[in-house]
Amino acid sequence: MVKELQMKIALVTNLREGKGLAVDARILESILNSRGHEVTSRDFRDIGRGDLRVNLVIHLEMVVPKALWWSDKQWWIPNPDWAMPEYIKYSDAFEKILVKSRNAIKCMSECKRVEFLGFESEDHYRPEVKRERRFFHTWAGSIMKGTRSVERAWGKGDCCYPATFVLDKKIPIDKYIHEQNACLFHLQPSAVEGYGHVIHEGLGVGAIVATTDGPPMNESIGIGLRMKCKKVARQNLADGYDVSPDTIVEATRFLWGLDSNTIKELSERARQVFLDEREEFRIRLRELVG
Repeated sequence: MVKELQMKIALVTNLREGKGLAVDARILESILNSRGHEVTSRDFRDIGRGDLRVNLVIHLEMVVPKALWWSDKQWWIPNPDWAMPEYIKYSDAFEKILVKSRNAIKCMSECKRVEFLGFESEDHYRPEVKRERRFFHTWAGSIMKGTRSVERAWGKGDCCYPATFVLDKKIPIDKYIHEQNACLFHLQPSAVEGYGHVIHEGLGVGAIVATTDGPPMNESIGIGLRMKCKKVARQNLADGYDVSPDTIVEATRFLWGLDSNTIKELSERARQVFLDEREEFRIRLRELVG
């Protein structure tokens, strides 16, 4: 039986940067298409004022003024760290402002009609890959992932543990996913996050994820270790945090000392929390869109 078409939906964002926003769009497009909607994803550079008519426009992080002409129904999914004044001034144009983290409700408090949505990352779980006592860190194309502190921790000579640092954005995706699965311990001391795809991808592969003990990085109950941090400069509407190299050294020692039973327990919990949070997000999205 052919599904009845429900709505025409446009997703607008920065697709060409190929990082988190492109992943956001890909995830939403896949889910909404599977629900019978007709979804179009457009890069903000390719948008004309009157070149499309749809039932719903969803702005991902960016607010694209020309797309406000496409529909009477407009939603915004902001990332507080990139919620700039030129976006906030359009906030009254949105029927809903949907946020990915509980902390973002507070960050976006000057706006009306803010609701918690949650989100999900892509599922990189590969159970056939052998897990090793090894550390993993990726910069994910952003200077805000705490990469400098991780490198300094290893540079101090106190971290002599095996590690994989992904610092090349041209790494083949299959190799990248293999390394995510192979490494039991993931170090992601982000300064800020809109959602934190690298953190949630780590949970998804069953890694013991060590991340910043500041929101939204520390929100998921699947996090294996929250590293102490200090608050630093804000980025737009989000607080920034710094995890020192010494703290990362302490974290690696703690994680390396975990026994096999504890590692198994934390790994299974991380995977289950990933699945639970994904299902909760999809239920909320289904209730909103249909």
